[in-house]
Amino acid sequence: RVHGDSSHRMQSATRGWLSPGDLLLPWHDAAFDQSPGTEGRNPRLAFVVGTIAVHELVFVGLNLALALVQWSGIAERYKIQRGRTPSRELVLKTLTGLAISHLLVQPLQLWFLWPCFAFFKGGGDERAALEALSWTRLALEFCFFFAVNETGFYWTHRLLHWSPWLFKNVHFKHHLYGAPIGIAAEHAHWFEAFLSNGLPTILG
Repeated sequence: RVHGDSSHRMQSATRGWLSPGDLLLPWHDAAFDQSPGTEGRNPRLAFVVGTIAVHELVFVGLNLALALVQWSGIAERYKIQRGRTPSRELVLKTLTGLAISHLLVQPLQLWFLWPCFAFFKGGGDERAALEALSWTRLALEFCFFFAVNETGFYWTHRLLHWSPWLFKNVHFKHHLYGAPIGIAAEHAHWFEAFLSNGLPTILG
């Protein structure tokens, strides 16, 4: 990998700015490099741990910020349901469900879905692809993923409202919050979590 590393650094120096590859290659090599001498690395485990870590960083970080805003009261006058807060029992139930989902269900789901991601990842030279990755290509791929994910979420969510049986037995759990808070976003039945959250992400 030495020649490839030096060549990529020279290209970056010539351009004069960081490329996506400059940021992603160290993580890729640490987690997925399968060259001689790296036999002990487990790409599947790296995929699960990395995905969960990013999800927790974003989810926990945003919800801590939202909790701080609610606790401070600085946005109270902008709330539609002023003075209304969910019950302590419902919040604790949600936190318990989130802990089970984030620490058990989601890691297992990602572990068994790894072959699917590995298949769509393709068998080409990933490192060469990352070295050639431009900010324009990265932005286009992100927009494509976002469009597929949002479209899939919208129509599966419509399905959960369209079917009386699905709404009563699956989606109703998500509507227990009369005054929503941040963590309510993932307060959902396991089937809804897979259908509306997991499946569109996989397709994207």
